[in-house]
Amino acid sequence: SPRVMPKLQRLNLCNSWGCLTDSGARLISEGCSALRNLDAGNSCCLSDVAFTYFSNCPRLENLYVNQCFRLTDVGVDTLLSKCKKLAVLHIPECRKVTHKSFLQSERLRLTNIDVRDTGISPETLGTVVDNCYTLKKMWCSQLSADDLRDLPTRCPSLTEL
Repeated sequence: SPRVMPKLQRLNLCNSWGCLTDSGARLISEGCSALRNLDAGNSCCLSDVAFTYFSNCPRLENLYVNQCFRLTDVGVDTLLSKCKKLAVLHIPECRKVTHKSFLQSERLRLTNIDVRDTGISPETLGTVVDNCYTLKKMWCSQLSADDLRDLPTRCPSLTEL
């Protein structure tokens, strides 16, 4: 397929209010080979299929989506396994995403994650933290007192919580 915008590095669709669909994600992945930063805002129409398309963006460093009610661990796992440069992943209110997306420690180089109001429970947040050892910033709504006590050891680079 032709590269529609081969030099586009930053795409901001944060005010599209659900207009980005899986087929739109396909067009982005096929047409924007230099894409580094994608802000898809309120992305309630996206599913695992969209994240499979986004995983074909080899330069993707920052991905911001929220309210992807159809997104599961399958889509996030695919993205994390293929996007080796991904440093920022914001997936708040993607309630079907659990700690299972973050189990492959050798591939995660995330420095910034937002997992507020996801399927990650206080009991499983430690798995995420342990497998994202480069974290500098983390937003979550699942912290327990034990997590707060253990975070300095688990995430020595953490600067914002």
